[in-house]
Amino acid sequence: MPAFTSAPDDVPPPLASSQTSRGSLWRWWLHRLFYVHPGVDMMVALAPMACVRVIAKTSKPDVKQLEFRALFAAGRRYQIYTTEKGFVLFTTSKILWRYRGRTSPSSMVEGVMTVQGERTSIHLTARIKLTYILSSLLMPFFVTSMVFYMPWPLLVKTAMIVALFGLSWVGYRSNASLEAYEIVNFLQVVLEAYKPEEALSLTTGQDIVYDAARFAQAWEAFYHTLQRES
Repeated sequence: MPAFTSAPDDVPPPLASSQTSRGSLWRWWLHRLFYVHPGVDMMVALAPMACVRVIAKTSKPDVKQLEFRALFAAGRRYQIYTTEKGFVLFTTSKILWRYRGRTSPSSMVEGVMTVQGERTSIHLTARIKLTYILSSLLMPFFVTSMVFYMPWPLLVKTAMIVALFGLSWVGYRSNASLEAYEIVNFLQVVLEAYKPEEALSLTTGQDIVYDAARFAQAWEAFYHTLQRES
């Protein structure tokens, strides 16, 4: 059993209950605002670098991988970048009214990989990109500059400004959430073939007979039961 030692003097004491509650509430709000997916845990029978290579190989459409063609609907493409803990994945779509134009990524999915023997555990989280958050404020700020000088009651102007920022945020966050779910679905489909096979385990119980004599008795009882029921 490991020995527990006291905390060093330079470590601050634990927060009071009220401070802990405020910290938990603040973290909850941050998670609700910036994270757009509940998160997924995956297990693959690949090494981390082999897993990244598989994702990178499938990130663009290929006639040799037609089974993944549904992942690239509406001109969707995926970009993967390696990090110290795993990888980061983005997605973009084609803009119909612009030649070779593509949308900017609105969300990023981070995969933290942990080696567990011959397997790799992947924990996926998704959040909105900071630049996308800032772009969601440009139009409300522009319209607010006009609403503010309108000859309307202050209550009406305040309600309109709040509605502008709120609706803009809901729209941008919904789009980021959609992209995050597309990326997670892409990873699940691509890595489905590399899921480790679970070993079959025999559970012992009172219904299992191991010796020949008890098996014969159990079989005879079962046979007589069937005869009575028929």
